Amino acid sequence: MTDSHETGNGSKPWYHCVVLNTYGHDGTHARVAGTNTSGWMSNDNLTDRSGASARC
Repeated sequence: MTDSHETGNGSKPWYHCVVLNTYGHDGTHARVAGTNTSGWMSNDNLTDRSGASARC
């Protein structure tokens, strides 16, 4: 499942999946729409996590 939400600066990340790491923290893999820029981020940095519910 992927989902997208526009950010405050106008970029649009596509959330691909969420994993629980060995430290017990959720992380989300995302890609910035229209680019090849992607990577993992801590869910502590997300304010709307409703679209980041799919597990890898």
